[in-house]
Amino acid sequence: SGGGGGSFDQKDHPMYYSPRARDYTELTQKQLTSAVWNRAGSGYAQVVLPAFAPLHREITRIASELLRDVDRPAVLDVGASAGEPALSIARRVPFVHVVSTDIAADCVYLSKARAAQAGADNMKHQVADAEELQFDNDAFDLVTFSLVLSAVDHRAALPESYRVLKPGGCLIIVEYAGEGRCAALRPVFAALDACVPNRATLDPAFGALPARFPDTAVLLS
Repeated sequence: SGGGGGSFDQKDHPMYYSPRARDYTELTQKQLTSAVWNRAGSGYAQVVLPAFAPLHREITRIASELLRDVDRPAVLDVGASAGEPALSIARRVPFVHVVSTDIAADCVYLSKARAAQAGADNMKHQVADAEELQFDNDAFDLVTFSLVLSAVDHRAALPESYRVLKPGGCLIIVEYAGEGRCAALRPVFAALDACVPNRATLDPAFGALPARFPDTAVLLS
């Protein structure tokens, strides 16, 4: 302080800042979902993706049939996590270009690393919100949602997928019918329990409660 001898009140300092309750905001549901999958992404890639391999092969087979007569098709995989079925499609459909997206940045990094390891140079990897896609209208020949709509607001995500599809483009939707209705999925649910032990207590929007749509007709209503 100077030689004036007076006491200095720290509140008078131009750098003084006192946090107030209103300076803090709670994370949005999307931010929380992203945080959960940033933490779970690596375990998901190692434990859950192998259990889904038969499903990804079937999605790839269907995609290949749908795109058979399309010249240099463009595919968007929404909510691909560590890059599936995007990578499977990129490796097996001739002349295809695939954009793999997820709301969780760490999952996108995993997708990029897996593609590089596989030598799939016909892919792009982007952070994207399924409910507000950053792509142009009429940009893709095929859009895929593989076990994603249970983790988003399908009333926003589906119109966005229609918007980015080219006229005559196709949409593949794969969703869980219910946890107790398919023996083949038991290893998947066991893997989910291992990666997200408290998943039963989470909001369905986290995507860890995949039986959100026991009647898939609700997706089209």
